[in-house]
Amino acid sequence: MWYTQTMLYSALLLRVDRLSEAARYRAFIGGRSPELREQMSLTDQTLYCRDCNQAFTFTVGEQEFYASRGLTNAPSRCPECRAAHKQSSRGQRDSFGGSSGGFRERDARQMYSATCANCGKETQVPFQPRGDRPVYCSECYQSQRTGRTNDRQSRW
Repeated sequence: MWYTQTMLYSALLLRVDRLSEAARYRAFIGGRSPELREQMSLTDQTLYCRDCNQAFTFTVGEQEFYASRGLTNAPSRCPECRAAHKQSSRGQRDSFGGSSGGFRERDARQMYSATCANCGKETQVPFQPRGDRPVYCSECYQSQRTGRTNDRQSRW
């Protein structure tokens, strides 16, 4: 191994230093007692929206909410622009197949006519039949599947 003891030791010290720094930060942000938090009394802040440049108030209640969620940055958009941005980005996700909480209609699948190789009945299948493989209707396909004797188990 090409690592030396000195390199490993210095890497370990660096890691410990970063962990202790992170612990101090967590204690500074969230580990305060409620009394100490009340002493630090938050005040309403006037911020400017990055989209419309209008002034908006970042209230004490909103600041407490942000802190309870671990958010450290103040909002950069006013409530109106924030709602509009959220709505427009939700529309983009929906158009690319993202989750919107609902289900979208699936396009109708193209079906092809075929003759069952077992019973000769006319059937519809979701693939274009080729001449080199048999095609079965639903009933014959199910009986073929249940009649298998190999060790493969159903995935479902």
